[in-house]
This record gives sequence, C-alpha cells and structure tokens, in this order.
Amino acid sequence: QASACLNVTSLLLPSGLNQRHFDVWAAGGLLITDTTPGLRLFPEDLCRETRFRWPEEIGPIFRRLTADAALSADLRRAWLKLIHEEHTYRRRMERLLNWLELKTPAERD
Repeated sequence: QASACLNVTSLLLPSGLNQRHFDVWAAGGLLITDTTPGLRLFPEDLCRETRFRWPEEIGPIFRRLTADAALSADLRRAWLKLIHEEHTYRRRMERLLNWLELKTPAERD
C-alpha cells in the first residue's frame, strides 16, 4: 500500500537487477530505482520515468509520479503487461529452449 517503493541495486550486482524490479510492478506497485545497466532488459520509455542517477533526483521523481495519477496508472499498466508477457518463468524457459533449439515437453508429444 506504499505510494512507491525505492530500489537501490546492490553494489554486489553492479550490472544486474533484483527481484524488486519485477515484483513491485507485478503487484501493481510503483518502483523508483537507480540507473543500473540491468535496466537495458526493459523498454527505455518505461525506465525513463522511474529511474534516478543521483539521490537528489528521487524526490522530484516521487513527487511527479504521485502527483500525476494518470501517468502512474499508465506506468503500472504498462509494466504489469510487460512483466506478464515477457518475464514470467514460463516465458523465460520458452526463450531458453528456443535459443537452445530444444522442444518443450508439449511439443515432443
């Protein structure tokens, strides 16, 4: 029920993502996150609205997103759609199997 969740990627994962990058959006939340190279996994137009480089940027981002209900709702919908279409475990396994040129159990039958 938080207005937004703040994420700072661990320095142990300097190029990575963490589960918060997926779970907050999947739960219908709003995530403000640091600019980690792992964000390249997602569309630029979605990341642009919610990422920061410097701590001083967090407040203005938070105020803009919480003041503009339409923008926040659009972002929540777009992120949720993206997570459900592209980032479920099933979808990732399908991509991996395709990349490896292997068939799924259903395709083998």
